[in-house]
Amino acid sequence: MSLKGKKYEAFLVLFGALLYVFILLICTGTLTSGYHLADDHEILLNTARFREGIYTWKTFFHEGLFDYFAEGIRFRPFYSTLRLLCSYLFGTNYIAWSVLVGLEVAGCIILAYYVARNLKANIFFATLAAVFIVTGEQGEIWWRLGPQEPVGLLMCLGCMLLIQKYQIQPALWKEILIILSAFLMAASKESYTILLPAMILFGIGYDIWCNYNLDFGNRLKSAVRKNRWIIGILTALLCVNLYII
Repeated sequence: MSLKGKKYEAFLVLFGALLYVFILLICTGTLTSGYHLADDHEILLNTARFREGIYTWKTFFHEGLFDYFAEGIRFRPFYSTLRLLCSYLFGTNYIAWSVLVGLEVAGCIILAYYVARNLKANIFFATLAAVFIVTGEQGEIWWRLGPQEPVGLLMCLGCMLLIQKYQIQPALWKEILIILSAFLMAASKESYTILLPAMILFGIGYDIWCNYNLDFGNRLKSAVRKNRWIIGILTALLCVNLYII
């Protein structure tokens, strides 16, 4: 496909994802539905504490990312940090919260589309796959502002797309971004930790799939060698997360 064709496709994907998400949010009344009993009490609590001075800028660290190694009933330091930041910025403006979730879901659709396209899916099936992952029962993460899935899925799909880019043209900065996105994915919610081995296998499998001109044994050895740092660091991250959880 020509550069002009790729730009046109990218525009349509962006426009289509935003249109699909926000038409549903607006037509179902979700965008203006306000406070929900499921998890939205956290927004009220955080907003009140910022307003009363109980929470300060230091809270983003000791209640957020620096809380990574702390004991607790939940393990979601990245999500907790974002929750605090958005509470500080948006307060109880639930329309702004819903718009943010909508943008996250639209981002998931766009990333999923390009992951599928890199797997040689045509435009129709790539679109179908991208829309399917956030439609139906999965749509519960749209109207509820509490679930960690939108940001976790966004980091997961971003990691997969970076892995694909890295296998085609390796670079240190891509490795760093893969590891960072995998870390943020796993720090979004406990269940995303079990996807760390899947990211490793996805990278090896995609590299093997790309080098179809070699025999399987050589492809496997080459893939493991190319991804050795990603394999090592993500495996270590998996072990640390499991220990903490």
